[in-house]
Amino acid sequence: MVALETRSELQRKLAAAENLAVQQRNYRRARDRALAKLSQRHKEEYLDLLAEEKAKDESEGKRWNYASGADADLWTSITSHISSSRGDTSVNPQDESDNE
Repeated sequence: MVALETRSELQRKLAAAENLAVQQRNYRRARDRALAKLSQRHKEEYLDLLAEEKAKDESEGKRWNYASGADADLWTSITSHISSSRGDTSVNPQDESDNE
């Protein structure tokens, strides 16, 4: 038979869970800030890696959901920037494989 928890034990567990949630949230925020700084300092490399991850996800059948049309437009402008800076004429790596 399962023993009923006392009120103080339940409060202690809730406080511990809340503390862990706050720590995780703070870590995610710090990680996001660090990623934003890295992406600004190493913009070309970041955009290349982001494009690779998107292509990998799409090859696995995973879709990138954009919060708005502006996000999709932003992605298009990013990939266009990468392509033009390299002198590529293609934007999507999957398009290249279709032509073979």
